Amino acid sequence: MFAELGCLVGGMVPGRLLRRNKKAYKAVSLATTASIYALLFILGAKLGADDALFGAIATLGAQGVVISLFCTMGSVFCALPAQRWFSRNAPERQEPKGNLLSGFMGSLYILGFFCLGVFLARMELLPGWMTAEGASMYILWVMLFCVGMGVGFDLGSLLIVREMGLRVALVPMLAIAGTGV
Repeated sequence: MFAELGCLVGGMVPGRLLRRNKKAYKAVSLATTASIYALLFILGAKLGADDALFGAIATLGAQGVVISLFCTMGSVFCALPAQRWFSRNAPERQEPKGNLLSGFMGSLYILGFFCLGVFLARMELLPGWMTAEGASMYILWVMLFCVGMGVGFDLGSLLIVREMGLRVALVPMLAIAGTGV
């Protein structure tokens, strides 16, 4: 937990120092996306390489869907009232309009990288280090460092956290509480 938090906070400093460098901003954005895809690929590969886990996927998958649905409903039930309260007390912001198709394609890319990892591991086409313990953790650390740099690039996000104080943590805490964890 401390290593992950250290990577996130550690990325803020170089992000802040490089905030005016457009090339660095683009590189960090690309690295963040690549690390997300790499993490999902490695997680898929770990699933595909584990015969016992892969053999139980039908049972675990059904249980996972049920657990996910109840966790999502609990999170929404707990966090939605707090989010509405914050929205009512917050200044009006105009949200950027996104393209629904691009959001859908992003989800397909995520699913595709995970499935590709499973497939290549099942076919035994991947080197052992990709499914070894720790590989996913190193990629997670890289991703968190990149996210920290992104926060360092954008002072607006830090100002929001500073303005809201501890209240900014209320919605995520209620969402976690709603999952029953």
